Amino acid sequence: MADRSYAAQPLIETAGPLPDVWADHLAHARVDTSTRLPAQAELRFRDGDHQLLAATGITLGTPLKVFVTTVHDRTKVPLFTGEVTAVETELDATGAFTVLRAQDRLHRLTRARRTTAYPNASVKDVLTQIAARAGLTVGTVDAPTTRHPQVTQPHQSDWDFLRELATLYDADLTLEGTTLSFTRPATATKAPSPTTSADQSPYVLEYGTNLLSLRACVTATGQIDSLEVRGWNTDTKQPLTATAPATASTRLDVGTTPQKAAAPFGKTGTVLAGTGYALRADLPAAATGLAAQATAALADLDATITGTPQLRAGTPIALANVGTPFTGRYTTTAVTHLFDPSLGYRTRLTVTPDPSPPAGTTTGTHVVAGPLEPAAGALPGLAIALVTDTKEPGATGCGAVRLTFPWLSADYTTDWVRTLQTGGLGGGGVLSPGIGDEVLVGFEHGRLDRPLVLGSLYNGKDRPTQHTTPLIDASTGHVNRRSLAMRSGDRIELLDAKNGDQGIRLTTADGKLALTLERHAKTLRITATDGPVEITGKQITVNAKDGPLNITAAKNLTLDADTIALKATKNLTLEGQNITAQANTNATLKATSKAVVTAPKVEIA
Repeated sequence: MADRSYAAQPLIETAGPLPDVWADHLAHARVDTSTRLPAQAELRFRDGDHQLLAATGITLGTPLKVFVTTVHDRTKVPLFTGEVTAVETELDATGAFTVLRAQDRLHRLTRARRTTAYPNASVKDVLTQIAARAGLTVGTVDAPTTRHPQVTQPHQSDWDFLRELATLYDADLTLEGTTLSFTRPATATKAPSPTTSADQSPYVLEYGTNLLSLRACVTATGQIDSLEVRGWNTDTKQPLTATAPATASTRLDVGTTPQKAAAPFGKTGTVLAGTGYALRADLPAAATGLAAQATAALADLDATITGTPQLRAGTPIALANVGTPFTGRYTTTAVTHLFDPSLGYRTRLTVTPDPSPPAGTTTGTHVVAGPLEPAAGALPGLAIALVTDTKEPGATGCGAVRLTFPWLSADYTTDWVRTLQTGGLGGGGVLSPGIGDEVLVGFEHGRLDRPLVLGSLYNGKDRPTQHTTPLIDASTGHVNRRSLAMRSGDRIELLDAKNGDQGIRLTTADGKLALTLERHAKTLRITATDGPVEITGKQITVNAKDGPLNITAAKNLTLDADTIALKATKNLTLEGQNITAQANTNATLKATSKAVVTAPKVEIA
């Protein structure tokens, strides 16, 4: 066993070093680091008189640092920097204790859920805005520079939202001081060779030297040949696809590979691992990230070694002298430093896949979220929204709108949202909701940032346009009409009243212009009570086949044409108070049988 080179008790600082009297009361200490959670520290003090907090001035928000010191020269090695987030008191048969809990500044990202939008934003843009809210700056960002029309954070904490982005791009969130980074995990091959002795490197876990306990596992479960992510581009009306081989994990370098582990069970082919992507630029990074998550499930371990402060979550380590296939190199996902009076200073390391691999043991597929959005199913149902904007850039004429969700947030506004229409290439029709309309919305793949407007809704304030025919027959419940109306009141009505109008009616809001096709009376009516009726055409034919044709004018009736022919197969009657017939050139009056002119006085000049 290697000689212990670090003190069994940590050094604790708040505004300054913790007074020795209280340092001597430390009963237990623990520092946890994880690639998935903010770092945290737990300090448990014997405090029979309950004086620790008052004597030291420690309270919520107090800065806290934890160090390990070397035995030979008391050099400080930092383990934790954060702020007190909880204080506790405990009483049991062994005495009274005061417990301090602290977290690094990443915990500020977990404090509140928010629904917000980041328009025209890349991953780095999103990270920068979120970091600024927590008083952090941004360091390295390993993500595509693609700008998305709008990135939505759907009622999530900043931490959960960034963790989903990190998972999507196979990245970790790390904090150094106040600098937040979004980086790919360190590759396992950066660890020393497993042939290196633990006495030569703090990054080696060697059985028989510094390794106190171990549980390691290599499994074929979840290993696949390759995976595919898919999406749909609404601009091009084309599917989006990308595939990535699941051949090796950068987080593991052990005595087997995913292919070798899975070979006895046959090939899986390509597994669908992600859906719902909208931009082609997202797909390669997403496919690669998901493949890395799948292959990382090849192995996991849980080990305890003598105290080693150099180790943090995300540090590559070597596991030595434990046989094949376990001997190899791993990238840690969690590291815990434990201080106990009886056991001394120990370090516990964990390596687990993040998140669960795409290929499951039962279904063989695991569907994850698309780019820059929450996990699928976050909003699996329908919701109410209000239309806030209809002036879509580019004026496509497809009826897209922008929405707010008053039940969710007073500030969040969607990107441009497609509306359900009787669509079709060049056909169909567009009935676009207007600003202020209440609409029913569904969510593509359950994602808040991919709503679709299914239709408009009436409510206690917004009512339909008034019609002359009641919608429902009060006595029978029969539907009398179905209609389509503008806000101004102009409307098209399909009428089916049992004891009223039946047919089709097109009418203006004031009812002064109307076109009615009356099915029951077999009548066509054109009404213009305050204006003219104009019929224009190259040729116009009016034919009353089985009945009279009546033309009535309250004042004047004018027929004007190059040639006018009046012909009656039987009788032709012209009657008026005065009749004047004038021919500017010739006039002919002819009868084949007899012509009679009768008047009290006849003059021929």
